[in-house]
Amino acid sequence: MTKSNNIKHSKYNEFFSFVKDYDKPVMILGSVGCGKSTAIRQAAEQLKADLYYLGSIENNKDFFGIDNLNTKDVPSNLVLAYLKGGILYVDDVAKRKINVILDLLNLVKKNTLTIGKTKYEKHKDFKVVLSCENENELIVKYLKDTIIKKKLVN
Repeated sequence: MTKSNNIKHSKYNEFFSFVKDYDKPVMILGSVGCGKSTAIRQAAEQLKADLYYLGSIENNKDFFGIDNLNTKDVPSNLVLAYLKGGILYVDDVAKRKINVILDLLNLVKKNTLTIGKTKYEKHKDFKVVLSCENENELIVKYLKDTIIKKKLVN
């Protein structure tokens, strides 16, 4: 994880309390360059949590990256965050297919993850932060009960 600078966004403390205190995924909204990624890195540092990046998800197969944890395949960042704890950062959700994002959010709500024939327990420190550049109506409409929304703007 790259160390971020020490300058905190004016809304950082409020954003950090959402990430720290809630089990629901947090969506952070803001324009390009407003500090979304920096705030997420700083929150991970402050929580002493690993940060896992999930940038490209086009279908449900991208969630796992593997069929079975006992194989030599490399697990996806979702699987690593889910099992080891840490923050899963899903970048730019407005550019993703809405059904894929909904499937992802349904998956992270569960307390067990089934890969192949094996079930794995969710780590108690697993957190999800999604970022979005604008308040896409579809995202807000479908996710309003699933996420905590926090605006981070200039």
